[in-house]
Amino acid sequence: MDATALHKYIDIRPVVRDDAPDAHKVFLQVTNQRFGIEMYCDNLEEAEWTRDQLCVALAKIVEDNR
Repeated sequence: MDATALHKYIDIRPVVRDDAPDAHKVFLQVTNQRFGIEMYCDNLEEAEWTRDQLCVALAKIVEDNR
């Protein structure tokens, strides 16, 4: 499975924080279930990296269970 195909399950949202004005939070969203990943990312670049790593991990789980 291509990890980028899993991007549709990952949502990145900006959050308001005094100590990190560009903070974002990463969520795994599967139908009506939503799971927050990590506390917060300091910026969008870090959130996108977290999303990409999560997709790689999920793809590995799918492949290992085929």
